[in-house]
This record gives sequence, structure tokens and C-alpha cells, in this order.
Amino acid sequence: VHGIQVSYFDTVSPANSLVIMRRGYLFVASEFGNHQFFKIEALGDDEPITTYSTLPKDALVTFNPRRHLNLSLQDELPSNAIITGMLVDDLASEGSQQMYMLQGRGGNSSLKVLRHGQQITEIASSPMPEKPFGIWTLRKNVEDLYDSYMVVSFQAATLVLSIGEKVVEVNDSGFENS
Repeated sequence: VHGIQVSYFDTVSPANSLVIMRRGYLFVASEFGNHQFFKIEALGDDEPITTYSTLPKDALVTFNPRRHLNLSLQDELPSNAIITGMLVDDLASEGSQQMYMLQGRGGNSSLKVLRHGQQITEIASSPMPEKPFGIWTLRKNVEDLYDSYMVVSFQAATLVLSIGEKVVEVNDSGFENS
């Protein structure tokens, strides 16, 4: 490789994946907001192109985002990723709890309120020593209808809880807890 040349086409959200389809569509699997499905209307041949070629390492390359000239938004798939904060409460005094979620980052951030037909029922409540990094539920067997374990991951430890009539810490789960 002797060099690389990059041309500005259009601006889309920061993405985990871009899928270009043969029929002229682009799917953007957004990293911090709703996923987007675009139709490619033009290839950018009729407009002045901002092109960058291989430059010295210390060169600063900039561009100004603009409205879409080559893409048209066809559909948007709501995404609940990445949740940066969440509160479960009945702030609207509707008689049932809702989930209030802060999501995204920068221009893709939003506040979403989930109000589903079923009420949220708190089965157990337990103070945590710190904010967990992740919470997963697991089944004993693939055929089981319900999950049997809850794994709570902290920075320095992992907590395994058995889910049943009561939620109880499991000491002999087979998971390494440190």
C-alpha cells in the first residue's frame, strides 16, 4: 500500500457495523442510539468532494457534518443500548411503575420511558456493596422455562444468586467468585 484516499460522503451515527446491500440500501447498527436504515440516493458524483489523501502523521483532518445529500432515512429501529442510567418508579402517578432510562452519548442521547401493560413487581430488594458492572440470569438447563440463577458482576467480585421462592446467595455454584 502506497497511500490511502478518503472522500466525505455523508454523516451517520457512530456505528458498530455498517451493512451495504446490493439493492442500494445502507443499515447502520448504531453504537449509542437508534439503528438506522437508509436508501442510497446518489453516489456523490455530482457534488464537490472533500478528499483527503495520505498525510503526515501530525496532520489534522477535519470535516463539518451536514444534512444527508446522498442518503435518505427509510426506517429507524429503536434501540435501548447503551443505558447510562435507569430509575424504576411511578413518577407520573399512573398507578404502576415505569422505567426511565438515560441512553446514548452526545447527540444520540435520549430519555426513554417504558410503560408496558404489565406492572413491574419487585420480588426482592437487596443493598449492593457497589454499582454492578453486569447482571445476567441463567437457566439450569436449556429446556427450563425460567431462569434459576442471577449472576451479579462487580469490579472485584462476582455474586451468584439462586432464584426461586427466595433469592439466596449460592456459595458452591461452580463460578469463580474473584
